[in-house]
Parts: sequence; C-alpha cells; structure tokens
Amino acid sequence: RARCAQASRRQVNLIEERVAVNIRSMVFLLVGAMLLMPAVLRAQNSWLWQNPKPQGNNIESVDPVNASLVFAAGGAGTLLKSTNSGNSWEVRQIVDDVSITLHAVHFPSPTVGWVGGSEGLLLSSSDGGSHWFVRSTPEPARTYRAIASTGPNNGFAVGDGGTILRTRDGGLSWG
Repeated sequence: RARCAQASRRQVNLIEERVAVNIRSMVFLLVGAMLLMPAVLRAQNSWLWQNPKPQGNNIESVDPVNASLVFAAGGAGTLLKSTNSGNSWEVRQIVDDVSITLHAVHFPSPTVGWVGGSEGLLLSSSDGGSHWFVRSTPEPARTYRAIASTGPNNGFAVGDGGTILRTRDGGLSWG
C-alpha cells in the first residue's frame, strides 16, 4: 500500500507540474498576443477594397458600347464605367437611395444612356453617364428589368407586370 501511495503521489505531482507548465505557456502566449495587438491594429488603419473588385454590390446588367467603353449596373444604385475594355472601373452611386437596384443599363451611343431599376426608376444621360436625370413613367411602381434600342432616340424598357415602355426622344419621356 505504501508503494502504491508513493506511485500515485508521483503521478499526481507529475500531472501538477505539466498543468503548471501548460498554464505558464498559455499566459506567455496571451501576454505576447496582447503586446502585438496594437501593432496589428495600427497596420490596418487604411483599408482597401480587395475582392471582389472593383466593388461588392451585385451586378445586374452590362452593356459594352464599343470595344473600349463598357457600363455595368447593379445593387445599391451602383453604376460602373470602364473606358479600357473592363481593365479598370469607375464606380458611381447614381441614386441616393441604396435600397434601389439598377437592373438594366443600355447605351445606344457613347453619349446617350438609359438605366432602369426598382421602384419605377428610369434614368437618362446625354453626356456619357456623367450626369443622370430621373424620368417620369406611367408605371411608377414597376421594376424595369431590361432596356434595348434601335438607336439613340428610340428605345424600349420592359418590367414587372408585363410593362413595356417606349421612348422616341432619346429617353426624355417614356410611355
């Protein structure tokens, strides 16, 4: 019995020593991490968007106007413009309400462009997408999902509920 008690006591001492070593190791790692944390936080004071590039909103529509000029539209009122075949993009929010999704973008010419979106939104631009103007429609609650044209003056916008609108004046009016 005495030998058994001594062996058990040695095992208990050995276990206590291992626990103490593990605790010291954990404290050392914790203190080290706490000392390094400010340096890590200081290194991340200028965040850059990494992926997906150039932004993170869903893209609903893309329109290559010519070999170098491309427009894309999507969530949160985002319009993208590339003047180098999509190698780089200019990101613009063309509506203030980020709950609006732009479902359709179409440029029948490099200067004339139309965008259709949720909540009855139809926009037109006559300067290559630099400035956009809201256009009234007879169906203000519809979501416009596609736009096509037969030239810079004549176009069609289609949307929910079977809506088909037409413009004959470059997107100034739709009916």
